Amino acid sequence: MPRTPTRLLIALTFAMVAMAGAQRPFNVPNYYVSQLTKLQAGVSVTGQLDESDGQNYKDGSYLDIYTFETGMDEEFVVTVSSYDFDTYVSVFDPEGGLYDGNDDDGYGDAYTSRLQVYPYTAGKYYIVVSGYSQYDLGEYEIVVDQGIGAGLEDATPISAPGQYSGVLAASDPTVPSGWTGPSHAFLLQLSEPTALRIAASSNDFDTYLYVYDSAGYAVASNDDADYSEELGYNSDSALFTLLSPGTYVVYVAAWSLDGEGAYTLDLEVYVPQR
Repeated sequence: MPRTPTRLLIALTFAMVAMAGAQRPFNVPNYYVSQLTKLQAGVSVTGQLDESDGQNYKDGSYLDIYTFETGMDEEFVVTVSSYDFDTYVSVFDPEGGLYDGNDDDGYGDAYTSRLQVYPYTAGKYYIVVSGYSQYDLGEYEIVVDQGIGAGLEDATPISAPGQYSGVLAASDPTVPSGWTGPSHAFLLQLSEPTALRIAASSNDFDTYLYVYDSAGYAVASNDDADYSEELGYNSDSALFTLLSPGTYVVYVAAWSLDGEGAYTLDLEVYVPQR
């Protein structure tokens, strides 16, 4: 069939090599753009991978393709999760070039994949859901988060330098578009560029730190600052970041959904020296 403007052939160019010695027919991933499901920010969609879907040329894994339209520099986060198989998510830019891919969310959860995208051009992005291998089939859920509010109205004002303490309850709200457990939000306003070391410590739970800007986009995060045998596998969090003038939300969160207890938040300011 000749190409038409409405026809999309995504070849998943991780490695453009057809499977050698395949034991069953290979389903070429040909799709019409008009047939692809359009994702809306904050609205989850349930899908199903089965042997009727197209396969990618990398490893033969089956795939579904979605679209998401966004403006330049309008960051979005794609999350794919499943109880049935090891998910993999890939994002292609409006020109069809591979932006990036993610397997295990970076946190050891093989069934959840998450990819943060910083669009360098406006337009329609293509999101490809697949399994880690051709044997990964089943139901999954996909959601795109974009421009999520950072909880400014509920955040406790803080300043830097400074030290603060609190008690986290399992019933406290989680971080917007984060994947960790309950959290407390702190509002930090900076009038000039500032280099900060932000640390969260607790004897009761495994801490996790997030820094968001006022638009709700993640700036920095950290789980374990030094999870080493020398420090007794300490689960305290710390990050070092240079922030521009503006308003930020610092979240102290628990790694697990049932994490709770007392914690300390510490902010140190670093001044450049010549």
